Amino acid sequence: MRREFELTNGDGDAISLNDKKGLLGVDPEGLGISISNNFNASNGNQRLVECEADFEEFKIDIIYGLRDHQQTYQIYLEFVKFLSHPPIVLKYASDAGEKYRNVALKRLTKSERSFGRLLKESLLLEYLTPWYEVKKAEIQQSNQKIYTRGKIYGFTFPYVYTQNANEKTGTFNVSNDSVYLFNNKDRSSPVKVTVSGECKNPYWEVFKDGELVASDGFFLNLEEGQTLVVSSLFQDRTALLYDSQGNVSSVYQQQDHTKTNFVHMPIGNSSIVFHTANAEVSVEVYEECDVF
Repeated sequence: MRREFELTNGDGDAISLNDKKGLLGVDPEGLGISISNNFNASNGNQRLVECEADFEEFKIDIIYGLRDHQQTYQIYLEFVKFLSHPPIVLKYASDAGEKYRNVALKRLTKSERSFGRLLKESLLLEYLTPWYEVKKAEIQQSNQKIYTRGKIYGFTFPYVYTQNANEKTGTFNVSNDSVYLFNNKDRSSPVKVTVSGECKNPYWEVFKDGELVASDGFFLNLEEGQTLVVSSLFQDRTALLYDSQGNVSSVYQQQDHTKTNFVHMPIGNSSIVFHTANAEVSVEVYEECDVF
């Protein structure tokens, strides 16, 4: 059975825990889920009123220095340096596919070599997110093409033109296959939206079964070379404006607070419609899974 673990740090460096660089992860724990349920009880009956996932931890033992030419403690030190550049993302691949989870370091043990030249230590990581897979699609206005990564969306034609250029719209038809084991009727998946180029007062709307369920927008004039990035991720709920010089500023105060703001995508089939004139648009949907 194929099962692989890989860590990526904030610098974009990746380390496999499957003996590709002399590190081998064994005996992983914490891949399941534990849920706390609260009930109202009466006369031998119970009614579920609230449930929440307990904060789980990922534990794995790592054997260092599996290759003859390697210095065991040097390999360990390189791993410590790798962990010193958060944020850390855990990748888990199996015969069911692959997903990611943001994590934080809780414990890394260190002892003397216990057998031969090898060192076996424990790594403990705390989960910050559910398992997720990013679905991404974008509209590039210069050539009217749609590019996709991850599972493919269904799409309508990139843009629908109207007489007023500022009312030009683009529609993404999204199939969100997130799997939630608790509060599934109330949960939806976070989104990161990027709008680049000229447009006035950009906004977007989410529809499910013909009903408007979420919306967001900003009172600002985007110029050529500027990029608006809006994230509804719990750990990174931001609305930022980037210019061509690399300067970044928050535009939260210019958000249209008559809308729901920081949209999420519902489970199943839905559409997200952009009103962004000539700007280029990309959308990332974080399709989540409580257990993978």
